[in-house]
Amino acid sequence: MLNLDKYAVNHVGDQIYNPLSKQYATYLVEEDGVTHKVQFVPRNANGSFNFIRDHDRMILCPFNLTVNFPIFPQNQKGMDKEGNQRYAKKENGDEYYPANGEFACDHSGSPQNARTRDGKVIFPLDAERNESYLKDDGESHVIYMGDVLLDRYAKTRNGEEIYPIQVTHQIARRYKEVILNEKYATTDLQEAKYPLDEYGNEYTLEIPIQIAGKEKGYFPRGYPITNDNWVIVPEVDGKEFISDQLLPKVQATNIIGKLYREGKNYRDYVTNVKSTRLSRAARQKYNIFPYVLGASNPPPLNNLVNPPPIPPNKQLPKFSQQLNWSLIGIFLMGFIYFLYQFFFKATK
Repeated sequence: MLNLDKYAVNHVGDQIYNPLSKQYATYLVEEDGVTHKVQFVPRNANGSFNFIRDHDRMILCPFNLTVNFPIFPQNQKGMDKEGNQRYAKKENGDEYYPANGEFACDHSGSPQNARTRDGKVIFPLDAERNESYLKDDGESHVIYMGDVLLDRYAKTRNGEEIYPIQVTHQIARRYKEVILNEKYATTDLQEAKYPLDEYGNEYTLEIPIQIAGKEKGYFPRGYPITNDNWVIVPEVDGKEFISDQLLPKVQATNIIGKLYREGKNYRDYVTNVKSTRLSRAARQKYNIFPYVLGASNPPPLNNLVNPPPIPPNKQLPKFSQQLNWSLIGIFLMGFIYFLYQFFFKATK
């Protein structure tokens, strides 16, 4: 340390700011041959920090003035006892995100959300005041705080809940929306919305075998649908789940194929029944395996995978060229004999 400013000390031992110019004192430190001018925070007699705060009582961070980078006030090592980095706190005990967009990380390097004083998630806000999820190194959204699942969905400024996404195929850049806490996200009108799989097709909560009387809880919008608005019948206990409590009405004869989903292969069923509502997903191809060969009215954008072989049309038997000429000769000889008999008898 090359040079150090000093704070005045009051009668109880607290370091205090200059009343005529309230700002952090600085010291000079040399690192890798470069001299840095760094601000530092005064301490009270009990060892706690005495930060400068703005009119909202938010902490103003000290800076490394040489590189214009904030020094985040956390604890002495910037970590909790588990080795997780922590955010600075407001006066009410809620953590807050630093203005430069940096995020605290846990001991494994995964970014972590700020929390309220009672442990609830605080999502970062974008420029339009929409909440957003943090992303891990694989571009999936972070849905855990430590080992605890997020207690709620992020929301837009209009109140619509947003599903977090999980990348399921890095090379193909496929991802799906994820359900939190066994509860569907809702629109700004408080209507449930189903999450989308890797191909933009809706899916539901895991459905129990004993679901009688509980259909509306698992299917608040009726049957899920494909991205091009065809009704999907879920598979439950190895067979299609069709209920007269759900709309639109579907029968087993409407099923035309089994739907492919990443990680689950061909499980749910696609029908030839159009939904009365529209998908919120963009149109894209998805895979089905034909369930009934030759079914009419298939969804228009399906890419069939390994369809069962179609038997070839029956063909007439083939004859060799020599045999063909022999048959023609026999036919001509018979025709000439017929003419001879006809004219010979006519002249008698």
